[in-house]
Amino acid sequence: MSSKRIKTIPSERFDDCRGRLLRFVRAYGERRITVEALRWLGGVSAAELDEPHTAVAAAFDGKRLVGLACAARHGERAAFVVVHPAWRGAGIGPALLRELIGRLGRLTCVVACDNTPSMAMCFRAGMTAVQLTTGGSGRPALRFVSADAQGRPAFPAAAGLEERRDDRATESTIEAGENALWHNRR
Repeated sequence: MSSKRIKTIPSERFDDCRGRLLRFVRAYGERRITVEALRWLGGVSAAELDEPHTAVAAAFDGKRLVGLACAARHGERAAFVVVHPAWRGAGIGPALLRELIGRLGRLTCVVACDNTPSMAMCFRAGMTAVQLTTGGSGRPALRFVSADAQGRPAFPAAAGLEERRDDRATESTIEAGENALWHNRR
């Protein structure tokens, strides 16, 4: 993909392309994008897009839209990525997530446990799985958060992890959470 470019869609141009973006999500989102997220995309105002915690990024090959990523309130309200099937595996999804992280400073998203390609995309973008939760569809899901400058999850409190306050605590909360999720062999 020689002419790939990723850019944040400015609020003043968003209304002009909203219909195109909604058609793209409906055509290529494989019914994995929640109704709430679609409603958000359909109704988001220019003023909300101007907020520092909300962004829409798109990937283009020439003038052809090949990927889309959206996040509202750092991903707490809505977060999703859709990539055209012909472009999956080309690094567009992780690049879109990194664009959102760079623009917003931090990002969280929830990915259904049966959606391994999306989980892999989050890991490739440098995100960390911090919590097993229930997704918008009611199915088991993983909560991902972006890393801060030191490589730690950017907002563990939002992930439901709290700092330990007793004298026996030697690991950070994040390490304890990772051990509980990934390394518990007892």
